[in-house]
Amino acid sequence: MLHTLRAAGGMLVLILVSMTLSAQVTWNQTFSDEFGGAAGTGPDLTKWAYDSPTAGASNNELEIYCGQAGAGQSGDCTDYLKNAHADGLGSLVISAVKSPSGQWTSARLLTHGTFTFTYGRAEASIKLPSAPGLWPAYWMLGDNIFSGTNWPACGEADMMENVPSLGPTVTQSSLNGPNYNGRSSIFAKYSFPSGQRIDTAYHIYGVIWGPDLIQYYVDSPSQPFASFTPANLPRRGTWVYNDHPFFMLLNLAVGGSWPGPPDSTTPNPANMYVDYVRVYAPGTGLAGNLGASPTSKTSITLSWNASSTPGASYKVYASTAQGFLPGAATLKVSGLTGTSYVVTGLNARTVYYFRVVASAASGDSLPSNIGTATTPGALIYVSSFNCKIKFNCPALAELGRGAHFGSHGGCPGVEAEVI
Repeated sequence: MLHTLRAAGGMLVLILVSMTLSAQVTWNQTFSDEFGGAAGTGPDLTKWAYDSPTAGASNNELEIYCGQAGAGQSGDCTDYLKNAHADGLGSLVISAVKSPSGQWTSARLLTHGTFTFTYGRAEASIKLPSAPGLWPAYWMLGDNIFSGTNWPACGEADMMENVPSLGPTVTQSSLNGPNYNGRSSIFAKYSFPSGQRIDTAYHIYGVIWGPDLIQYYVDSPSQPFASFTPANLPRRGTWVYNDHPFFMLLNLAVGGSWPGPPDSTTPNPANMYVDYVRVYAPGTGLAGNLGASPTSKTSITLSWNASSTPGASYKVYASTAQGFLPGAATLKVSGLTGTSYVVTGLNARTVYYFRVVASAASGDSLPSNIGTATTPGALIYVSSFNCKIKFNCPALAELGRGAHFGSHGGCPGVEAEVI
C-alpha cells in the first residue's frame, strides 16, 4: 500500500509498506492490563504511575493532571479517582473534569518504573472523545528521559493522537526526535473507513517497533498504514529509537497549542475509555548489530550477532533503497546457519542496504538494524593534465586493479592507472 506522510519542514514523503512484519512474527504477550477492576477503583499501581500535575505545561495545556502524591491529590485533585478509574465494565475511564472553580483536571498515566520494553508490538483499544479543546493520546517515551537524556533526544513515538482540527474520523501517529519535533515532527494520518468514528466505537491503536523501524497500525497489526525508518529523517535528524527501553503513556489533555481551547460545547466530564493495553515480544530473537563492509567491486561481507533463539537460521535481504523493508523481492538468501555472509553479484560504485531476519520454529524475528556499504569502483590517477579526456568509468571498472593504459585519443601526455 502507498501512504502519504508529512515529514519535518513540510516535506511530503511517500512510503511503500512492502512487508507486513506481524504476519511473519509469532508474538508472546509480555504486558497486559484488561482494566477489570470494580467500578470507581483506581488504576493498578503495579502497572501504572501518575505523572506530574504540571506535565502538560510545556504544551500550554489547561488541565492539572491528578493522582500523583502531593499536589496531585489535593486542592482540585482531592477527588483524584474521578480522573482515572475503572467503570466496572472492563474499561479504564480517563476523565477531563472542569471543577466549580473553572479549573480543568485530568489524568496522565505512565509505565515508567513498572514496565518498559525494547522492541516489540504495543497496542491499546480505546474509544476517544471528540470535542473542542480535547487532546487524547497513547504514546511512548524513551526511559532515559529519567536518567539525564532530555526530550526530544530520548525519543517519542505517538501511536495515536487526535485534536479537533483532525475531526472524529482521523487520527495522527508521529515521531519526535532531534531536529524533528513539535510542529516539525514526522507524522502520518489515518482516515477511518466511511461511517467509522473515533468516538462511537473502540479502535485498536498500535506500533510495531524494531531496529531502524517503527510501523503504526489501526485495528489490524497485519495492515500497518505507515512505516518509518532513518531514511525518513531530515538531513540533521537523528534516529533515537534503537537499543534502549521505552515506557507507555495514556492521557487526555485539555487545551494547548495544538487542540486550542475548550468551549461551551465541550462535555464535562469528557471521557476516554480504554478497554485494554497489551505489549508483545517476538518469539524469535533478533539477529543484532548487523555490519557491512565491501570486499570487492561486486561483493559485500555482512556479519551480525546470533539470535538468542537456539537453532535459528537467517535470511539476508538487500536493496539499493535506503528505507526498504524485507520482502520477497529483496531476499538474497535464506537458511543460513552462520552469522556472516558474502553478498555477491553486486554493481560497482553502488550503495547497498541490508537487513537480516532470524527464523525458527517460533517464527521470524523482527528485522535487524540496517547495514550499509558501498561497493568500490574504478578510481583514476591522471599523471598529466595537458589534454581533456572523458573517461568511461563503468568500462574502466571492468579492468583489474593496477591496469595501465597510455596515449589516448591523440594525447600522448596522459597516462592513467586503475587503483
